[in-house]
Amino acid sequence: MTSEIITRQELEDAKADARSLEKFISGTEIEDVLTRLGMQYPTLAKLIRILMETGGWKAYATEAALLATVPTVNPSVGYAFDTKKMYLWNGTNWINEGLSQLDQAKDFTVKANSIDSRFQFRDFNFYSGAVTIPLYMDSNFNVLFGLNTVTDELYGNGLIDNKRLSSMHVFTGVGKYPLVIDSVGNTILGYDAILDQLFGVFPGSTSGSSSQPDVPLPFTMSVKAVNYILAYGQSLSTGVGQNVAVSTSQPFFNTTFASGVRGNGGDFSGLKPLVEDTAKPTPDGEIRSGETICSGAANYASLSAYKENGIKPQDHVIFASTAGHGNYTIQQLSKGSEWYNTQFINHVTGAKNLNPDLALHVINWAQGEASVDSTQPVHYAALIQFQADAEADIKAITGQTSPVLMFTYQHSTFIYKKPAVALALLQACQTSEKFYFIAPTYAFPPAVDNIHLSEVGYKWLGAYYGRAYKQAIHDKIKPRAIMPKGATISGNTITVKLNVPHKPLVFDTINLASTRQGGFAVFDGSNEIMLTDWYVQNGDEVVLELATTPTGTVTVNYAIDYLASSLQLFKGASGNLRDSCTDTCQVEGETKPMFYICPHFSLTAISENI
Repeated sequence: MTSEIITRQELEDAKADARSLEKFISGTEIEDVLTRLGMQYPTLAKLIRILMETGGWKAYATEAALLATVPTVNPSVGYAFDTKKMYLWNGTNWINEGLSQLDQAKDFTVKANSIDSRFQFRDFNFYSGAVTIPLYMDSNFNVLFGLNTVTDELYGNGLIDNKRLSSMHVFTGVGKYPLVIDSVGNTILGYDAILDQLFGVFPGSTSGSSSQPDVPLPFTMSVKAVNYILAYGQSLSTGVGQNVAVSTSQPFFNTTFASGVRGNGGDFSGLKPLVEDTAKPTPDGEIRSGETICSGAANYASLSAYKENGIKPQDHVIFASTAGHGNYTIQQLSKGSEWYNTQFINHVTGAKNLNPDLALHVINWAQGEASVDSTQPVHYAALIQFQADAEADIKAITGQTSPVLMFTYQHSTFIYKKPAVALALLQACQTSEKFYFIAPTYAFPPAVDNIHLSEVGYKWLGAYYGRAYKQAIHDKIKPRAIMPKGATISGNTITVKLNVPHKPLVFDTINLASTRQGGFAVFDGSNEIMLTDWYVQNGDEVVLELATTPTGTVTVNYAIDYLASSLQLFKGASGNLRDSCTDTCQVEGETKPMFYICPHFSLTAISENI
């Protein structure tokens, strides 16, 4: 068997082509790309600018229909199918550009036609058909992307005719047309036929195609010389599940107790740089304790505050510790319990004694698994009471006037068919100005017991807590999160509306373990109805197509009824819904995504029939 020999010249040509491609992708909006074959094209940034400046083009069945239209965008370009003519709207009249594409096709030129010296489409001048319009062709004039004027559908090489293109349900017919999509179906560039304008991720934009407006935090948080983040709850607050500590050096100026983040031995008398440890015995007697969420939270908060706000780490020192106890209910952790009166209060008192100018801003809450047999109303009331009691006691110790916020995860174990506690946590975040949602745990790597997290999982989850801290304390906004708003039903179609930090929503089976029906389950009374399809619409809606039309009370569950086959979470459930945030963090040399992850939720759908 012989192999084809690649010559030196072919390698040189490939190198030159790669440089052209790099310049096309990375070039500025004023540059052009000169290829190895002497062809000159605009960079991607310039092409988008040209498209935005011209307002795009619109096709008309007849020249008469085109001339009778008054565009709302100036300048605009119109194309008549019957005469193959291009017209330019100058704000008052349509100007005939004089050259039809049919005439240009006869000339068989490879030059891109130009409208108003700016509007250019490579190879568009070779179009001569009446049924299909090429939007993009390769060097051999094969249509890579086009519009079928009979079916009013987009088609192309590699184009997926599937409603699950994230945010692109309106794919056929009028509506939004995706022009460029990424590997998971997010629209990078598209055309909105209703608004008659382009949309997408343009140069200079960050974290998805659009962002939800931030809401100011309704409190003034008093920053001190030392700012305290206290982790509290069950074993996931204390790093149980592995005997590995990865944060063994402090990159900034953050601190903890000299006895370690857990305050081993009840020793709160000394300070040291914030690092993790595996020292035993721990206060609650756990034998498998290592990395906690403390370092990930504090260090990510310091890093992001410097990168995004210009606040030097030495100018905002964070003290972090964890006072939790494995397998304790919320009642065993609340005011009046032995653990609260000793560990919890002693952590706060010890930190204040070591740092006279200190305020405790946030309790990173990680509890719920031990309380799964509770009801949602009972657990919700216990959460609200705990926060009120803890804030009052903390203020009495530290002398601070600013409130104590509660940042909480949702446990993704012990939730299968028992969602009451997870839903109570979500309810607190939706109704109280003091509670804010961080993430469900199904997105993070578990420990071998499939109950706790791995050392990487704890540090990664900690970064999510740290991002929320930075948003509240430095940005002075309510920490961002995906939040379900409501569900409506019409026939056999359910639409779920959500608040989304960075649109569009995405059903992600690459970064999140693939779960049946994306994690959604629908019930007609007590009977489950299977889904025939599920997809994202308008960036912040999930559409669920049902196999049958329900007749009773309709319940929509997410990440409650199904667990990905690749996960073994104990009595767990998972899902695939996330936003398009592009934040990342570095954990043990690996870049980890920090998109916002949809919480476990349950909604009762109401009819759209009024």
